[in-house]
Amino acid sequence: MIYCKEYKDWVDPTVEESFSIREVSANLSPGQTNDNVKCDGIGFIGMYKQDDGLLMMKFPKDNELGYKLVSYPTMRGKWKKD
Repeated sequence: MIYCKEYKDWVDPTVEESFSIREVSANLSPGQTNDNVKCDGIGFIGMYKQDDGLLMMKFPKDNELGYKLVSYPTMRGKWKKD
């Protein structure tokens, strides 16, 4: 299983992290996609940075694209427990 640092920090400190969303997204330019990164804990299968710089997470969806986009702030709000 592959887990991001954020999942480990927000949900389960016992998992071994494979990458950090922050580090991977910092290397994305606006309009760029990274489909080589996923987190089994949160369930995303890729990242996309919009032209305005907003990070979008790709989640599997049974549609013609095969995914739906959810903004990072929305995803973070669902998973991070303050």
